[in-house]
Amino acid sequence: MPLVGPFPREGDLIEYSRPGYQHWAIYVGGGKIVHLMPLNALYNPVDWLLGYLSVVKEETFEAAAAFIPNVPATECYYRVNNKYDWRSRPFPPLQIVKAARKEVGKKKTYNLMESNCEHFVTGLRYGKGFSDQAAYVKEMAGGLWGSVNQALGHWN
Repeated sequence: MPLVGPFPREGDLIEYSRPGYQHWAIYVGGGKIVHLMPLNALYNPVDWLLGYLSVVKEETFEAAAAFIPNVPATECYYRVNNKYDWRSRPFPPLQIVKAARKEVGKKKTYNLMESNCEHFVTGLRYGKGFSDQAAYVKEMAGGLWGSVNQALGHWN
């Protein structure tokens, strides 16, 4: 799993590039990251929209890359990507790391549109969660997404 670009500093957003999407984490130092992971690696992609139980973990870079079935770690690249710094001022690095480690072990509901791994780490870094991936899916789905939300009653 190759690193692209500079080595991260504490509090940096880490983007793992995978076929078709990105996974996000926060660098907490010592070669470790904190991220939101499914409790069961054998999840169904439909669950990404409907929600499934996840847990916050502190792991090495390699462990985060290795959890995707059928995607070799050699095909997973990671890089520092603090791409939202222009939009929101990040908290100080030690505050981000402390907040991230405080979340370790907590169980959370994951869904692609409202509470995914990118929402989780941007919430830690900036105090507000957002996700370009979710915004893109919503844009591509157009009116269909609103209809699905209304029918399921999950999101406003």
